[in-house]
Amino acid sequence: MEQGVGYRLLIVGPLESDHLRRLVLHLKMVDPEASVSVLCWQISRPLPDEVSSVLDSVVQVKSPDGILARIPLLRSLTARIRYRRAFRAVTERKPDIINIHYPSPRDMHIMPLMKKTGAKVILSPWGSDVLRVDSPLALRKLRKLYSEADHVTGLKGHFMDSVIARLGFNPGKILEVGFGSDTLDYFLEHGNGLSREQAKESWGLSGSYLITCGYNGSDGQRHKAVIESIASVRDSLPEDLVLVFPFTYGAKDGYRQELESCLERFGIKGFFVTEYLSLKRLHELRKCTDMFIHVQPTDASSASVKEYLICGAKVLHGGWIKYDDIPDGPETPFFIVPSLESLPDVILEAYRSEPRMVSVNVASAIMAGGWNSRIKDWDNMFGKLARE
Repeated sequence: MEQGVGYRLLIVGPLESDHLRRLVLHLKMVDPEASVSVLCWQISRPLPDEVSSVLDSVVQVKSPDGILARIPLLRSLTARIRYRRAFRAVTERKPDIINIHYPSPRDMHIMPLMKKTGAKVILSPWGSDVLRVDSPLALRKLRKLYSEADHVTGLKGHFMDSVIARLGFNPGKILEVGFGSDTLDYFLEHGNGLSREQAKESWGLSGSYLITCGYNGSDGQRHKAVIESIASVRDSLPEDLVLVFPFTYGAKDGYRQELESCLERFGIKGFFVTEYLSLKRLHELRKCTDMFIHVQPTDASSASVKEYLICGAKVLHGGWIKYDDIPDGPETPFFIVPSLESLPDVILEAYRSEPRMVSVNVASAIMAGGWNSRIKDWDNMFGKLARE
């Protein structure tokens, strides 16, 4: 690395994700000299100017379509060729570090090329990319990917223990950095200046009782199961009920239409949030929520869940998901959902109860997860690796 020029970082991952976009923005704020490029699969929504303006380059891999998409062997071969070609294009100016977010078995297609660049290869698992893989072949590829990478990022605890147990890589590879939350930082700055009703007015939902279902458009959020559970106790909930679906990223083609049909069948109102949200709008979305339901199968350490807690929503949380910074027992601020079958009962319990108190200790642990504090760890990590 040239003296004083900053590190050259290539991020490989879903630029569709607001979380990844914010990582980029914060890196450039704390280290303007860092050169950041992104290799991603085709994105369906445009990049905001504030993100595109700080990136040196963005190369998108076009997904196979037409007849190529309909024949499995052709689809796989085409995707591999396009991925390798795009990687070569984005690494003409050799990076010091390649950081893969949401690592998947297909990233093995470019591992030999990554090694040839001489860059440090870092994997940053989010959760479902590891814990939901059930194909033996995919799991073998993922184990090989983690075996060959130089480092893996993650805060030690329940999640990283699960990743190590599942993939069997050397724990010495772990670099302790965690994802942050802009919304938590924003909430710290703005406090309780916004009431729940004011937040509802800002979304045109004044007077409604709002239940927010999951935090992205992936079917892994189990939206249909949530809708069916709510439908089963609909008569005991407010007449002006509206279900809110944050769909800013992660939804497959046609999935929203499936949910709309499901809502129509049960006669329940739905409100889909699809546009890119500023911090102000994100805060208003969290703040207007009366109840937040989070029952996806796995989760590493969701900032969104914690944001709803801090904003005073009644949070229903799958009892099978553990966070290291939120304890079990008397201080647990969630309404625990033991199983999907019990979700209707817990919905009624939460509706009839006061919100769970967030203790000072838990609140302090949550608020420490803002990007303002965590981004320095990422920047220091990248800088140190580039100098090695």
